[in-house]
Amino acid sequence: MLLSFRRSAPCGVRLAVLLCIQLCFCYASNLQGHKEPLGYHRPVDFTVDEFTDPFSISPGKFFTKYVVTKQPVVFRGAAKHFEAFHKWTNKTLTDSYGALQVKVKHVGPNRPHHGLAVGDVGLGRDSIASFMRSLIPTPPTEVSGELPSPMYADIALLPALSCGPVARSISHVLLHIGGWS
Repeated sequence: MLLSFRRSAPCGVRLAVLLCIQLCFCYASNLQGHKEPLGYHRPVDFTVDEFTDPFSISPGKFFTKYVVTKQPVVFRGAAKHFEAFHKWTNKTLTDSYGALQVKVKHVGPNRPHHGLAVGDVGLGRDSIASFMRSLIPTPPTEVSGELPSPMYADIALLPALSCGPVARSISHVLLHIGGWS
């Protein structure tokens, strides 16, 4: 912040203004959660259970402990068990699913077209093949939207999610690729 003063301003006035600004910045930088991720502004009032082995909880136990009580849970590293984790490379995505359309958007501070990227299909739409050819364009883009249904075969339903009420209530699967800067 740049401040300018008239030469005739008394020295005490300049000191008071600068001191006030300095105190405001010091106070703001000491606020809990200031410049931290969302949620750091207050103490944690609950913990989230994490599983590193997605096969360690039965569907019934998952349903009663997390679904019925509406408690969040994290399956860390679960995607490593999906066929897609080992199968999907730039080449296989292009060869097997290249014609499928996905939503694309710009990421980063300079986002033309209100964040929508221009793909080979149009504004905000691209084919997977076109996106894979331009993985690190300027400005950076990402695929963010619903997974095209032909790709479902490469994604396994976690055993804990296979109980009837949970499996029947899955409405869509999201795909996220990119986001480089």
